[in-house]
Amino acid sequence: MEDKVGVTHVDGDYHLTDENSLNEGAKQIRNLGSRVIKVWLHHVSGDDPHNKYPYNSDWPASFDSMVEVAESPYFRELFQRDFRTYVLEAYVYIEEGYGDGNKHYFIRGISDEQLRQEERGFYEFTKHLLETYRGTGKEFVLQHWQGD
Repeated sequence: MEDKVGVTHVDGDYHLTDENSLNEGAKQIRNLGSRVIKVWLHHVSGDDPHNKYPYNSDWPASFDSMVEVAESPYFRELFQRDFRTYVLEAYVYIEEGYGDGNKHYFIRGISDEQLRQEERGFYEFTKHLLETYRGTGKEFVLQHWQGD
């Protein structure tokens, strides 16, 4: 069961320890016995890590890519934990947004340039995950709240 049933960890309203909130929650999920976790990993305004995992954390004011988020100390720590599957809420920051942090820019159609930005962002992120975690047995599922 530990590799079949997972838990979503995002937007906690409190913390129980002095540990950073991303990894405090991950530790609790692992203590429940699950090796499947879903977290928000993107850098879109309002849904970025310092808003989703604020406690006991010193996140940068902004990130330029999902790779930068994944390379942050908190996510590196998370990815070293004994989880088998990581379901990642993932967005690429698109320059031409729709007034809500660029996460719904596509609702009026997608331009060729936006498509190139999407493809490039996910390509770089996927390449990073494949190269960094090769041979670990970890699985990464990239999920998009509005467009999946």
